[in-house]
Amino acid sequence: MSVAASYFFFFAIFGLFLPYLTPVLVDLGFAKHQIGLLHGSFSLISVLMPALIGRASDKWLSVDRVIRIAALLILISAVGQLITAGKNVELFIVFMLLFAVARAPIVPLIDTLAMQKAAAEPGAYARLRVMGSLGFICSAVLFSALTLQSLVQTYFIGILALAILFFLTTVRLPQEKKPLDHVHTTKFWSTLDRTWWVWLLAMVLHWMCFGPYHYGFSLLLEEQNIDAKWIGPIWSIGVASEIVVFLASRWFFARWQTRTLLFVALLSSLLRWSLLAIWPTPGVIVFSQLLHGTGFALFYAAAVDAIHRYCRGIQHASYQSLFSTCLAGGGNVIGMSLSGFLHETMDFHQMLAYFVPIQILAIAVLTRVRLADSRPPKIVEESPEESP
Repeated sequence: MSVAASYFFFFAIFGLFLPYLTPVLVDLGFAKHQIGLLHGSFSLISVLMPALIGRASDKWLSVDRVIRIAALLILISAVGQLITAGKNVELFIVFMLLFAVARAPIVPLIDTLAMQKAAAEPGAYARLRVMGSLGFICSAVLFSALTLQSLVQTYFIGILALAILFFLTTVRLPQEKKPLDHVHTTKFWSTLDRTWWVWLLAMVLHWMCFGPYHYGFSLLLEEQNIDAKWIGPIWSIGVASEIVVFLASRWFFARWQTRTLLFVALLSSLLRWSLLAIWPTPGVIVFSQLLHGTGFALFYAAAVDAIHRYCRGIQHASYQSLFSTCLAGGGNVIGMSLSGFLHETMDFHQMLAYFVPIQILAIAVLTRVRLADSRPPKIVEESPEESP
């Protein structure tokens, strides 16, 4: 229950962060290109932190302990943002960056703990992960339902309340169980062969196409003159489709290979971005949100399963964190920063057209590799007791 609760409240924070941060920053006086750079800065931090923290966790600290430390830093940053928003720009940015540092390693680390809890069964993992989607949809819908006199103040109060709840749930997380040979495991980078890097390139290209969506999907709704009260519900349609796909994951994985499911995810995203680029009408926007389930949830469940198969549970936090680092770097930093600059000169749907060829390239790269069929040998250094 504690893993599920941690997923719920961590992603509940993102139920406010993703739909509302960009409008809040606009209200605070930030220009569009500054917002794009700020989002890109958050993602740049996400490039560095997960891989570093993942390796540190595998070598020295248990995953659950690292999550608790990060949750405390999120709480501190939430207090700082509330105090400095609209009053001190420099300190506000410092606390925003602290939030980015603290949140960066959390998802791969909770995923590592969840896969252990689920005994590496993708369907069981997906049922834990779905609690994150439920947390997102609950906070996004409830926030939209509020009568807001001040969007800025209410937003930061909401972030603080959820940060407190998230920290409390991490206190009871189960302790990570390290493999019996964990102490003797010394190699990591040498096990990453060409197959891994080509597969990871396809994943990064796919995630890069989420750049406009994460940069400011709410801005697309504004351009189409959709009332602000519908922002949360429309975002939540995408999350509801996530929930359906996560709950159906056991059925999917029982019938198709992991690689096939990744192709389904990438093709559904290609359809999604193409439709929004050509016909950005309210009806098409709502339909496109239904494709979020396969494009994100199925993608994520299949990618996590492929990673676990590849590393066979050895140094899992390092592999999972490296995956998150590369998605944040190649995907979010480039995708979101590019979105901010393109949006300065064109409408949101026109900007999306530039990402359609990137999605096609992701599919083409994935056709060249089979990650699940390439499992590196278990690299273990002999202990003195095992030596003849």
